[in-house]
Amino acid sequence: WLLLERRLVLAGVAGSFALVLHNPWPHFLFALPWIAWIAWQDGRHALVRLTAGYAPLALLIGGGWWLLMRKVQGPLWFAPGGDLLFHWQMQLTRVFTLPDGATLAHRASELVKLWLWTVPGLPALMLAGWWLARREVPLRLLGLSFATVLGGYLVVWFDQGYGWGVRYLHPALAALPLLGPAAIVTVQDETLRRYAAAAAFLS
Repeated sequence: WLLLERRLVLAGVAGSFALVLHNPWPHFLFALPWIAWIAWQDGRHALVRLTAGYAPLALLIGGGWWLLMRKVQGPLWFAPGGDLLFHWQMQLTRVFTLPDGATLAHRASELVKLWLWTVPGLPALMLAGWWLARREVPLRLLGLSFATVLGGYLVVWFDQGYGWGVRYLHPALAALPLLGPAAIVTVQDETLRRYAAAAAFLS
């Protein structure tokens, strides 16, 4: 909403909370289509304002945490010899890798679980709503955020734990109940409306 209203500094502040609270990767993936759209529409000045909103909290908490850990655990936590590039290369290779058959199987099972755990048919309705409402910028970007988060986790090697559901996709799950009704409203079919209402009620 803040991005659409062009309140870019406030949007950056809100985004910086998501960036530093736990895992920065889901927020980065979710925000990527929106930031690209802002850059395309409004140019460099808009990105500067957005960055100005992100920077204070991200530097204070993100940078502060790094400095605290280095002080508490010593230089070995940081990297042998204090090599920043080596440290980040080690950290990234612990998380990211090219997808193999096992990773693709995990991600496919997560999508099956998403299908089973939501209102019946909601993922299909979401895809239909994304296509039918593609001229509406917020809905198109919301669908792109969902796809970006889904695709971004193809290069993360570990699974997400089945007790919590597809938890790394949770930041993007708001796309389902927003894009699903977009399909129902666009199609204007009474049977589809009754089905969606009954499925939501029963679930």
